[in-house]
Amino acid sequence: MEKRIQIQFPSEKQWRHPNYLLIAVLFLLPAVLFVLGIILFMKSLPPAFDEMEQTVSVSAPIQTHLAAQPETHKSIEEVSKDIKQPSDLRKQAGSFFGYVFDEHVFFRPANAFASHEFSVDRESKTAVLRLDYNVSPENSFSGVSFKTRGLDLSQMKHFSFSAKAGEGKPLPDRFRIEFKDQSSTVRRFSVAPVAYDWRLYDFDFKVSEPVSISEVAFVFEHTKVGPLAATGTVYVKDLTIE
Repeated sequence: MEKRIQIQFPSEKQWRHPNYLLIAVLFLLPAVLFVLGIILFMKSLPPAFDEMEQTVSVSAPIQTHLAAQPETHKSIEEVSKDIKQPSDLRKQAGSFFGYVFDEHVFFRPANAFASHEFSVDRESKTAVLRLDYNVSPENSFSGVSFKTRGLDLSQMKHFSFSAKAGEGKPLPDRFRIEFKDQSSTVRRFSVAPVAYDWRLYDFDFKVSEPVSISEVAFVFEHTKVGPLAATGTVYVKDLTIE
């Protein structure tokens, strides 16, 4: 005997029953959550590389880590300073600034101080970099750091510049310049003596293997500037690297 199977679908009235509504909600809920998850994921993705690259500006400083000594690399308190001078004034201060894309001052501890400014020297009519510092606190240091791109020491022979102390300011015994890669200081130069008139300083490079420099820092240190020159001003010009 042939058996017949009769399938009955819920009527419109039955669909209104709470059990059927609950089943419908439970069935649709995962699909809705899945779509929302995709939308949120797409919004959280970072911008494409080209877009991120365009956000980098010559006159917009980026906070970075800088160490006066390698062992203090991760513990420095630093302050970024927005520079208002036009970028071409920097480049007039020497060929070195053709590699620079960012700059910031740094100091440690918090009551130390550093600032910098580009201007035109009245006598020579050339662009100069003014460095002001205060390293009065014991074991303090401060200075200015320049972020560089495309600077390979194996392609360079020497680094030179002229420097002098500010009139009426104490004469620092010495300050130093550090060339850094991504992880450490690869070259350190001591600048001494410093006088009230312009003096030329020249440092040679003898590097056979490629060394990519990402940062160059001018550093004033409490233990190096001398007890009578804990605060002062130094002018630098014609920073040439070739």
